[in-house]
Amino acid sequence: MKLEIEKKVRVAGPGALEPLLAARGRFAGTLRKEDRYYLIGRRDGEPIDLLRDPIVRVRTGEGEGARISAKRRAFIGSTEVNEEVEIAASPAGAVAWLFESYLGVSPFVVKRKETRLWIAGELHAELSLVEGLGWFLEVELLRDPPDAGPARDAAAAEGARLVDDFIASLGLSPGDGEARPYVQLLMEGT
Repeated sequence: MKLEIEKKVRVAGPGALEPLLAARGRFAGTLRKEDRYYLIGRRDGEPIDLLRDPIVRVRTGEGEGARISAKRRAFIGSTEVNEEVEIAASPAGAVAWLFESYLGVSPFVVKRKETRLWIAGELHAELSLVEGLGWFLEVELLRDPPDAGPARDAAAAEGARLVDDFIASLGLSPGDGEARPYVQLLMEGT
């Protein structure tokens, strides 16, 4: 399990940010990702609680397989601080069959995005065009989490500060971070 610390900021487009990202990190490529979100163990018609419900994401587009992930979400301001587990599975079609045909679970949201990735030390910065939502800058840090309690809280706070500092170095305000998950934005149509 990893401690994932990430923030996203809505931006007008990639133009002004790409040279700034290139000056701070190494361009690692362009990816097309499709994320299918499944609610596990819930009855149809119940309201969805994105912070508490067991949601599994299946991501394809990063090679021939899929990545299955689940998160325990928490926030420091508009910065997500999640415990995340991620499992590689292959082939991608078999993963979709497992969820949709075998388990009978349909995705409640499908997110597609085209991402340009830069790596700056332990930070990953993505300029992403999310279908139906527009452009976002996402800055992410993954760490092995310390044990629960004060050490974990301190690591989360330090990671959130590193993410905010990087965003500020690009001339953006960390206070403009979008705290709502993409799933919520897509469900709201905003």
